[in-house]
Amino acid sequence: MQDSIINTDKIYSDKGKALKICAVGALYKNDNPFFFRAAMNSVINQTNCEFDIHLVIDGPLGDKLEKILYEYKDQIFIHRVSSRGLGLALKAMFENNIYAQYDIAIRFDSDDINSSNRFEKTVHALIEDDLHLVSSYMYEINELSEITGARKVPLKHKSISLWRNLLNPFNHPASAFRVDSLKQVGGYSHCLFHEDWLLWLKFINAGFKVGNLSEYLVNFRVTSSTIDRRFGAEYRKHERNFYRKAISEGLLNPFVAFFCLLLRQGAKLLGRSFFTKAYKQMRKLR
Repeated sequence: MQDSIINTDKIYSDKGKALKICAVGALYKNDNPFFFRAAMNSVINQTNCEFDIHLVIDGPLGDKLEKILYEYKDQIFIHRVSSRGLGLALKAMFENNIYAQYDIAIRFDSDDINSSNRFEKTVHALIEDDLHLVSSYMYEINELSEITGARKVPLKHKSISLWRNLLNPFNHPASAFRVDSLKQVGGYSHCLFHEDWLLWLKFINAGFKVGNLSEYLVNFRVTSSTIDRRFGAEYRKHERNFYRKAISEGLLNPFVAFFCLLLRQGAKLLGRSFFTKAYKQMRKLR
């Protein structure tokens, strides 16, 4: 890893302090090599933001991914862990490599495309609006990178707090947060498929000011397997585990959470055709 930071266009400061910024992603053996290269290039080519890139590798990778990863070896910090799951992998990396060094962390996914000014926009929002957590709208794209839909999120703290019971009020591939705030709420924890949603609840319950941007700053990759995974029985089981964990940690009201869980699970029990149509209607471009 080289000593210089990826982009030296601008150093941000908050209350007179120069801020150290990092971009954080994760990579798995099943990730698409072509999508990974496109995602990494969209991170590296960010404008007006000085940052480091940290990538956690959860388990062994195939030869194709390793070959592409080698192309970026001088531009990123690589952290390898042994198949711990996303939540625990991120928790370990933040505790060992991020907490002591950085002020702001920007999340990115290994198959999504970031707009060239995404980092600049989100860091500016964190500083100027005194936010602890922020994300943005995002487009959904298919395997050919064609826009197929969009996911909007509530913009203001009050509406985010209301939304959090039924739907994830942030787009995690577009999220950024203050590292010290993450540390205060205990960081990531294991909650398969819902690590980020659970973390956002911790931020809100801690009283931290949060918000979203009404700009489309990420193109989120949605393939045929995405809907299949969210419809399946295994996902429904993890969804129940998420609500159970959120209730046990005092992050959601039990009665409201139970009602929201019934709505979410009921929509899936009405059949795959209904669920697919409902999903596409919610993501319809407007």
